[in-house]
Amino acid sequence: MTSSAADPPRAVLTRSARWWIWGLLAAFVAHDGEEAIAIVRQHGLFMGDDRILTVTQGLAAILFEFGLYWAAVVAAVWTARPGWAVRLFGLLLAGWTLHGVGHLGSAIAQGGGYGFGSLTAFPCCVVYGILAFWRLRADGLLSRRELLAVVVLGLPASAPLLLGAHGFAHLIA
Repeated sequence: MTSSAADPPRAVLTRSARWWIWGLLAAFVAHDGEEAIAIVRQHGLFMGDDRILTVTQGLAAILFEFGLYWAAVVAAVWTARPGWAVRLFGLLLAGWTLHGVGHLGSAIAQGGGYGFGSLTAFPCCVVYGILAFWRLRADGLLSRRELLAVVVLGLPASAPLLLGAHGFAHLIA
């Protein structure tokens, strides 16, 4: 297969990029593990005084999200042409990173004490996300324009994921 001047070659996944992509699942297990412990200890997921998910629903939502992230990671590391899959992974990674920022903001707004998911939000969401984006950009897997696009679209694109996970949890539990 030959490429023409109009079809510039895409970078290939390096071993390092693959490790950083797979790292999302490790970051998810650490961060959402903290959330799962909090959900079990609090007997559900609360927003203020209102319980929005039971323990079963909260754990089902976490597993649903894990399945979606796993599918995106597998697609990103195993596709023959990483372009579309890496961009999809970038969207989810941006949402994941912003999710961590949200946890930190929530903890600060509560007066600096413990907020749901705030213990692991910085290392597992924010730091991991920034370093993973740096690796994808350094390896040429995301152009500057693509990086900007996935960061800007990451939060709105991730909102349906979260809503879908909660909807799934309500359906099965």
